[in-house]
Amino acid sequence: MVKSIPEGKKFLSNVTIAQLRSLQKKEKSERYKRHFAAAIKRKEGQSMREIADDVNMSVASIKIWFQNMMERGVTDNYKVSQGRPPKFTLEQLDELSVDMKKLPSEYGLNYDSWTSEAVTKYVSRRFNISITPGSMRRILVRKDVDWPGSAKAKRQRREEEARMA
Repeated sequence: MVKSIPEGKKFLSNVTIAQLRSLQKKEKSERYKRHFAAAIKRKEGQSMREIADDVNMSVASIKIWFQNMMERGVTDNYKVSQGRPPKFTLEQLDELSVDMKKLPSEYGLNYDSWTSEAVTKYVSRRFNISITPGSMRRILVRKDVDWPGSAKAKRQRREEEARMA
């Protein structure tokens, strides 16, 4: 890990301010736009405290950004995902969405409808994934997985029934 962060031309010596501005302009994420703005300020010779105040972050956060830039470069390698890897692949979620069009009993589960607990037991069998019912529910909602028992599907049925009445 890099201990000190050079300033001015010594900081990211193989990258120009113009290149950083170009990367910042192309960047879609506001988060990484701030990283590039901070890097430009460092190339211009600003202190860590000045940069932290300008981008409304702590000096420790700025230091981590710069260490990552220096170690990984400022291209796609810089923006690695953080945190735990996802439990499900997109393909698994697609398969789950299709499977949930049928009743849980058709898969040997003792449930009349898809509850978080039923889905949890199903994915444990089908994909060998261990997950809590609460986490399963959050994933299904966040990834907009549609199934007959979802709140979204129930709401749509109620709206359709109201239109038909």
